[in-house]
Amino acid sequence: MIKKRAINPDQKEQRRQQILEAAKRLFHQSPDYHDVLMKDIAASLGLTKSTLYLYFKTKEEVFLALYVDEFRAIFLKLDQYLANQASQGSTTLFIEQVIQCMQQHESFLKLNSILHTVLEKNIDLTTALAFKQLLQKQLLFSGALLEHYFKHFKEGQGTELLLIIHQLQIGCFHACSASSVSKLLQSQPEMQFMVLDFYTEFSKSIRLLLKGMEENN
Repeated sequence: MIKKRAINPDQKEQRRQQILEAAKRLFHQSPDYHDVLMKDIAASLGLTKSTLYLYFKTKEEVFLALYVDEFRAIFLKLDQYLANQASQGSTTLFIEQVIQCMQQHESFLKLNSILHTVLEKNIDLTTALAFKQLLQKQLLFSGALLEHYFKHFKEGQGTELLLIIHQLQIGCFHACSASSVSKLLQSQPEMQFMVLDFYTEFSKSIRLLLKGMEENN
């Protein structure tokens, strides 16, 4: 429970991180993003809702900031792996690294699935521009590392790969996230074919994507 008022820049940054951590905890505990309310985030920290709005203008801005934190952490790990490879890159090892990053940041999967439909809908132009510029800078940097890792890649294909993986992740996540009714159906023996594991389907999709890019180069 937080009681002290944040006054200096360090305290304010600490308070901001506390808000994000509280939002992350509630997000993990709730079945749906819409179930997490600003008043709940504030209450979990012993703050008023008005205090939260001093740091974030909307709930979407809170979760977009959380998305950015997770995004940076994932790409830090992925970039370190790519930068440390001196020889021709292995498709299998690359996929393993991507999956490992996802498993360590599973809240990112949920956030990514609602990025375009929810999180980007209720933010101001300044926040949106800063977010897109951050994504652009990171994808161009990591894309260049991928072009060194996969020797057959042409200029620009590393960033293209990352953008398509982003799309595949969203699609696979939704396809593998069964509704309550679907889960009941899947419990029937004849409906077992409908049971999909995200990491299995996501891995297969990336492998097929990389195979296609290699064959077309």
